[in-house]
Amino acid sequence: MEEQDKKDEEARKAEQEEKDKEAKRAEENDDDVDAEADDKDDKEEGKRAGRAQGARQRERVRCAAIVAAGIKSGMVKQACAFAFDTNMTAAQAINALAIGADDRPAAAAPAQRKPSLDERMSHARPANPGSSAPAAAEPSLADRIVAAGKLRRGEI
Repeated sequence: MEEQDKKDEEARKAEQEEKDKEAKRAEENDDDVDAEADDKDDKEEGKRAGRAQGARQRERVRCAAIVAAGIKSGMVKQACAFAFDTNMTAAQAINALAIGADDRPAAAAPAQRKPSLDERMSHARPANPGSSAPAAAEPSLADRIVAAGKLRRGEI
């Protein structure tokens, strides 16, 4: 069994060496052709990179203009949707925001802010405990318990 495994391993090594030799010969023949093709690819790649960079910059400017108009009109969510989820031009999106702002009901306008806790408490006048209790009122439960204790001990 081991002899068969050794033979199989030698056969695989021989096949791999043959493939390596063929790849090396093909590589040597293609080096000249590849050098010319690489130069041409580099030039095209540079052009593509320049165009892509310009396209990214134009897209950033378009998005910034739309979002700025949305912030100005108070419709930021809609502006972001126009800027990032559509292919509308900046002029089209800004026009749509302006039309949408005109159609908003008056109730959707920002409401008056609620007064803060500090503002509300400045108008409150807390009662002074003990100042409003009548002088000759019925004794409290605590006073009655103390009096009962004194009575039991014979102090009263």
